[in-house]
Amino acid sequence: MHSLSDDADDSAQDRDGPGGNQDVPLLQDSVRDLLKSVPETWAEYDADALTASQSKALFLLVAAGMIERRVRFRTRILNHPVAVEGMLTATGEYGVVEALRDVLPIMWSDWRDALHEWRTGETRRGPTFFTERLKPDEWRLTDQGVLARRDLEEGHASSVFDFVLRRGFFDGRPRIVDGRIAAREPVRGQGQLVSVRKVHADSVSQNTVNVGNWQEGAEAFAAAFRTHVETDGGARQASGFTVASLRQMTGLENTALNKYAKKAGVKTPGRGQKNHKYSSADVRAILEVILENATEKKVLTKCREALRDLTKITE
Repeated sequence: MHSLSDDADDSAQDRDGPGGNQDVPLLQDSVRDLLKSVPETWAEYDADALTASQSKALFLLVAAGMIERRVRFRTRILNHPVAVEGMLTATGEYGVVEALRDVLPIMWSDWRDALHEWRTGETRRGPTFFTERLKPDEWRLTDQGVLARRDLEEGHASSVFDFVLRRGFFDGRPRIVDGRIAAREPVRGQGQLVSVRKVHADSVSQNTVNVGNWQEGAEAFAAAFRTHVETDGGARQASGFTVASLRQMTGLENTALNKYAKKAGVKTPGRGQKNHKYSSADVRAILEVILENATEKKVLTKCREALRDLTKITE
């Protein structure tokens, strides 16, 4: 966000925001209270104890990149014996989807057939993922949240409210600023999968699995899976693995992947080439080279798991 400009300080307090004029003062109070009370280091909080206004304010502050959440979750597919439990951190509008995207390559060998049936069979109109939030919940201010709190303390509250509520100067409409066209862009944010494990769904009390328990997580999981399938076929096509699926398997970006692929003697995509596919043999060779040469623990762990699951994925 950077420290918000004084140009937005003249925004009127009666501008429409989420929920209309009647709800705006209460929502602004909740935004102010959270920015003042959420610490800069991780701390537990009780999400169930928040009021409706506080919950909405928290959602908006996370979307604005000012608060980061640490969420524990459990996800399963209806009538499937394998569930997944994990922990993620997320901020911004896309952080949860980004974090949950990393779960899919891990669970693909278990969920592939069930999800294929969901996409093509009689259950395709039903819910996909049943996701619940597990305690404890944690939160902390981001660096942008610290700047926003400073703006509040220095008397620029209207700037903060307008940015969080996407109104006034920050309503997203293009404007001429210093001779250039500028607009408030969505805060994409970032998400990271911290830990994950497979569990037997039979060991989970059926009464605790409720798709409405953490609707945001269920929707984010569905969005991440849809992208996973539509962009790279979930790494299930016999024709090979896309660059995107290899990034998910390894946690590496294109430059590092190309370096290891060349070291393994595998042909890499040319400049501007799209839809390049690696064979399973190519992927195996790349993974083995990464395991021999990489030093980052997270990358090594992901590559070991990917190599272990490679045979199942390509069945």
